Amino acid sequence: MSRTKEFEREEVLREAVSMFAHGGYAGTSTSVLLRAMGISRQSMYDTFGDKRSLYLEALRHHLEHTTTKQLDVLNSDASPVCKLQAVLQHAVLQAFQEQETNCLSVSSICEFGYTDEDINRAVDAARTTLLAALENCISEAKSKGALGDEIDVRHAALFIAINFSGIEVAARGGASQSDLEDIANLVIRNLK
Repeated sequence: MSRTKEFEREEVLREAVSMFAHGGYAGTSTSVLLRAMGISRQSMYDTFGDKRSLYLEALRHHLEHTTTKQLDVLNSDASPVCKLQAVLQHAVLQAFQEQETNCLSVSSICEFGYTDEDINRAVDAARTTLLAALENCISEAKSKGALGDEIDVRHAALFIAINFSGIEVAARGGASQSDLEDIANLVIRNLK
């Protein structure tokens, strides 16, 4: 008779995200992961595979969680400019509310660069989805005259997305929430 798992997969993944965001892949030992997740080595192998497989699943979980929240803001009924302002303010709030996990996508890029195909695919998929939503919102804002005609939609979307990463890193580095909220507002002012 097989034993039932004694843990919730989502909860364990959240712990893994937190540990990897804090220590990176190389800096987080399997024993530290197991203690934080509250599971045995065998449970980890049975459920996730090895440490690398767990890292990839944790990264995908984090990216999906983050991207879903951003898309929720960008798909709201607000005006396009209000949606862009809201998604930037959301990035600031997330950077402080989920500080332990918020930098996993940025830290994965810093740790692996563009050398790991699996990590690249996960990050690129999330980035592509987000950029498409940003481009749609920016195009809509331009068509309504809320943003300048000279604004390049693709570059503006990249500008906002890059600022998401900058906000995450700055928050982790000790920047104040107030300063980051001002920077988020400045991003939108630069597009008008």
